Amino acid sequence: MDLSKIVSYETTFPLKLRHPKTSEEIGVTFHIRSESSDIVKRLVRQQLDDNAARAAQGEKLRASDFEKQEIARAAAFVASWDWGTNLYKGKAPEFTPAIVESVLTEQDWIFAQTVAAAKRIGNFTKE
Repeated sequence: MDLSKIVSYETTFPLKLRHPKTSEEIGVTFHIRSESSDIVKRLVRQQLDDNAARAAQGEKLRASDFEKQEIARAAAFVASWDWGTNLYKGKAPEFTPAIVESVLTEQDWIFAQTVAAAKRIGNFTKE
């Protein structure tokens, strides 16, 4: 068995969002990248570099700075989405980084499902 081929960090996982109360699928699918994908790792390194540079300049990092970085990271997990017939704020949302970040910021339950899916290595493991 070639252990280097067990996990495919660059594939996406179809996360079918579930209603936060009933756990039933609601007809929205987010295609999720692994937290270990190259795209996400690049973003994390950039955030760490930026934080180090700011600290070196004597700038204090605030909790809100880290929160924004966490949202940006979660947004990087989302490679695409399909809302089916569902709406968000009265319309089918476009797939843009800003809109992904907005949805994840405003809807903690979607944020939680997205992060959990990206962190679960089994979602990216070949059977």
